[in-house]
Amino acid sequence: MIPLERCALRAGVSGALLLTLACAAGGGVGAPPRVDDTALDPEIAALFEQRLESVKRSPGDSEARARLGMAYEANAIRGAARSAYEQAVALEPDNARWRYHLAHVRAEQGELEAALEELARVVDLDAGYAPARWRRGDWLLELGRTDEAEQAYRAAVELDGQAVAPRVGMARVYMQRGQESYSVQVLQGLLGATPDHPYLHQLLGTAYRQLGRMDDARHELALAAQPRRPRWPDPWLDEIDRNKVGFAADFQRALALLGARRHAEAIPILERLRGEEPENVVLLSNLGAAYVDAGRVAEGLTTLQAALQIRPDYFSTHLNLSSVYERTGDLERALEHVELAIRSNPKLGAAYVKQGLLLARAERWEEALAALDSARRYDARTTASLIWAGRIRSRLGQWRAAAEDYSAAVEQAPGDLAAWLGLALASAEAGDAEGAGEALDRAERLARSQESPPAQLAAVRARLAELGAGSGS
Repeated sequence: MIPLERCALRAGVSGALLLTLACAAGGGVGAPPRVDDTALDPEIAALFEQRLESVKRSPGDSEARARLGMAYEANAIRGAARSAYEQAVALEPDNARWRYHLAHVRAEQGELEAALEELARVVDLDAGYAPARWRRGDWLLELGRTDEAEQAYRAAVELDGQAVAPRVGMARVYMQRGQESYSVQVLQGLLGATPDHPYLHQLLGTAYRQLGRMDDARHELALAAQPRRPRWPDPWLDEIDRNKVGFAADFQRALALLGARRHAEAIPILERLRGEEPENVVLLSNLGAAYVDAGRVAEGLTTLQAALQIRPDYFSTHLNLSSVYERTGDLERALEHVELAIRSNPKLGAAYVKQGLLLARAERWEEALAALDSARRYDARTTASLIWAGRIRSRLGQWRAAAEDYSAAVEQAPGDLAAWLGLALASAEAGDAEGAGEALDRAERLARSQESPPAQLAAVRARLAELGAGSGS
């Protein structure tokens, strides 16, 4: 709530009546922005009305205005969001968060110069908020002001030494200046920590291409299938997501919970959404898979079969049914459904990985290897296909071929401990003692960062000792 003293100062000597009017009008900032919500999702419209009612109850409360702005921004109504943020800033000029949201909306509307002015004020008010620094760098870079952008990114790194966003920004600065070799150094360092990040692979591939290193460029760009510009962690902007409502927003929230293995929270959301759209096969397929992952196999099977009745050719339902039958030990039916998934979506690398694993469980080794080769043909990022191919070839005693598979796997995913252990063992069995020692040494270093090193590490170490190819560490 706006302090009474601030209202009194604005009221001046005109007395209590003017004081009351000024406070009732929100300290003179005017009525909150409204939008025509007749065509909106009812949940979104209800959220807007709730926030507007909060402003009506507390017209001088800057947070009520800002929360109204967040509701509008979360649902892509940027003009109204900007007006609400401007009112929040007018009520509380020294609130860095409200100015930050205003700056972001103005940037989204293409007003980068004005956004940078707001952001400069944000930095003055809260010098320790690192995302304001690297976001300033992003906007300056869009305007071609590389020197200022570099300064902003360096300031962000000084504030948060673990942040990825400002380092990516530095790589982009170097690329704009034609200093691609520096970009390569920065991006290789970042990929060492996050080897499966498609956007980083895209930037690195672009840098290699500009350097004329076309083989390296092709390799990196192959790992960057459909990269999206990532949204780096930014606590002030992340709160916008909590204002997203409606079916699509709730579905995305449930999927995020499933990705975090929080099935107990995701399933009730999906069940409620099923009541709204009972024939949504994407929803049913995910709900069925969630039931299975939570150990509710019978419910999962029933839900997935219902999805199949609605749309018999949906590949995701077939993949999820394959997992159900694999779990129950019915490998033939599991293979039938994965084959139907491939028939529906012939270029889905993950389906071929699944097929390869099922065939391996059935000890149909050559067919399994062919499926894993197909996985790599359609998805160059499928590290799992390389690791499983390496395991199968190791089982068959094809040690040199297995070492080649594992070598390709660690090139794609330098942080994958299983791939390094496989490479160490396959290299040793193939007679490459030096390569085996180097791979084991890398595996040992990776294992030190884990709370409990895998049992396989000791077994591989012992086997290498037998073969005279121990760790060099």
